[in-house]
Amino acid sequence: MDISKYIGIPYRNKGRTEEGCDCFGLVKLISKNELNIDIPEYTYRDAEDASQASRTLTSGREEWMKVIKPRIGDVIMLRISGLPVHIGLVIDSRRMIHSLRGHNSAIELFDCDKWKNRIDGFYRYESDK
Repeated sequence: MDISKYIGIPYRNKGRTEEGCDCFGLVKLISKNELNIDIPEYTYRDAEDASQASRTLTSGREEWMKVIKPRIGDVIMLRISGLPVHIGLVIDSRRMIHSLRGHNSAIELFDCDKWKNRIDGFYRYESDK
């Protein structure tokens, strides 16, 4: 999986292309282009609307399975201000790529001090369910 071309994509609310992505858009874009997984679109007002964003993966939708040990291509749900409102894509055993408002997309360690206590869970998309 060649992730380098997704580093530095500008943040854009509801963006879904290399020209701009929010966190969900980046996960959707990479999943489709690199993993051949077409994650369905979900409707939300704003990428940082806690009442909508946290429900995308945690609402009990059958196609999303919570996993204990993440693998490449799984989604990591992170809490910001105590709420699970941010996601990234796991790219190896310790790193994720994500897009956060005010920043270009970047790779970060999810087990670093900044993120490790904010992990809400890991999710795997299974379209055949």
